[in-house]
Amino acid sequence: MAKDGQEALELCGRNRYELFILDVKMPGMNGYELCQKLRSMAHYRKTPVIFVTGEDNFGSRVRSAGSGGDDFIGKPFLMKELAVKALIHLLVHRLGQRS
Repeated sequence: MAKDGQEALELCGRNRYELFILDVKMPGMNGYELCQKLRSMAHYRKTPVIFVTGEDNFGSRVRSAGSGGDDFIGKPFLMKELAVKALIHLLVHRLGQRS
């Protein structure tokens, strides 16, 4: 887990991840900006991104989709919901890589 967006980008340069769970409010750069930067990296163009945030309104949902997010969960949330959505996105992503 990264403490901010810059550290997340540095970790992405050294490691490979199959799923990202981002908050909108982060130090240095917000989750939308981080998602756009991830999408500009060849390896992460199609990697699933789930936003989990307290900014649970229509505008935030639109902005998360516009920045490249695949899903959105508003806080408070059930851990089961996050687990199910993460599993679904991972399975769909892996199946898409096979074709």
